[in-house]
Amino acid sequence: MQKQKVVFKALALVLIAAGVVIAVVGIGTATWWRPDPVLSANLADSDQVVTTAPGVLGMGADAVLISAQGEPTEQVVLVLGRQSDVAGWLASAPHRSVTGLVDRETLAATTSDSAAVALPNPAGLDMWLVESVNEANAELSWTATDDEVVLLAATVGADGQVTGSPQLTLSWNVPVPRNWLVPGIVVGLVLLAIGVFLLLRTRQSGTEDETAIDETAASVNEENLAEPQWHSGPPAWQEAQPTEEPAWQVAQPAEEPVRHSAAQPSTTASLPLAEPASDEIAAEEPTAPVTFEPSEAATPQIAPPYQPPAAAPKPEAPYEPVFAPEPAPVSQPEAEATPQPPAAQPAAPDIKPGEPLTRKRLRELKLQGQLPEEYADWGDK
Repeated sequence: MQKQKVVFKALALVLIAAGVVIAVVGIGTATWWRPDPVLSANLADSDQVVTTAPGVLGMGADAVLISAQGEPTEQVVLVLGRQSDVAGWLASAPHRSVTGLVDRETLAATTSDSAAVALPNPAGLDMWLVESVNEANAELSWTATDDEVVLLAATVGADGQVTGSPQLTLSWNVPVPRNWLVPGIVVGLVLLAIGVFLLLRTRQSGTEDETAIDETAASVNEENLAEPQWHSGPPAWQEAQPTEEPAWQVAQPAEEPVRHSAAQPSTTASLPLAEPASDEIAAEEPTAPVTFEPSEAATPQIAPPYQPPAAAPKPEAPYEPVFAPEPAPVSQPEAEATPQPPAAQPAAPDIKPGEPLTRKRLRELKLQGQLPEEYADWGDK
């Protein structure tokens, strides 16, 4: 994307530069580079008359302006005639003949080697097509229609004799090459407009990209600054796992009461409630309650990974409690002897008539020190 922007920007700059150059060139062809439409060539004055070779008057354009500049005391004569008439008037007199152009400002001329001959004033003769006579300078316009028409230019003194030739200038309005003003300006403006459009488009695209980047960064910052939503429940991998209780924690059936056989009389019915020996009860410490310890067969198993619920579980086998042997008493470190208050006299066993003596009840009575005499050794095995 960045490379494409660089290419478009370079192309836009090239088009702008090309448009400016073409427009300047178009304007230049119509102004400072435009050639001069007037071709003007000069020939210096001399002491000989000047004529033109056939075709010279029309070499720049059909219309020619002839100008001659002489001394203020002299009369300048310009005449146009046929080449044969001009040659007859000159006869063998020395003269100069204009044959062409050396450059845009100088006429090329040749000189005859004839002996000097005095020539009369050529003005007023009826063989000339056009003539112009004036003091110090003269001017004549002609549209060339025949190459046989030539020019004769001379200066005449006060005595009426030809003294030489004036400074001669031939001027033509020549056609100039077509200028590129309008095409150059049109093409230049079009290229300039295209280049400016591409440049502005490239800058606008870059601004839009920067804005999009800023908005993205702002949105990311807002998301980062927003208060995180914490999951209040347990992890997902723990939610779907079923909880299974170890086999030894399965609900245990209630303890059945100890039933007395026919040979064993009821405690409350046949035996009087005798108070146990206070010395034996005080000396005997309460034993730890009976607890059920899991056997090796009922060792808890690690819960398997969560599986989707399948068919209904099979019914479990009826529970058969397994009683573990009572653990051996753990020896405790002897604590410092502290004075004990005098032992209270045990109260009579709190046994209601007809109450079944279950193991739980016997354990409570043993803890309270109210076991009947026939159960004095219960729990010691």
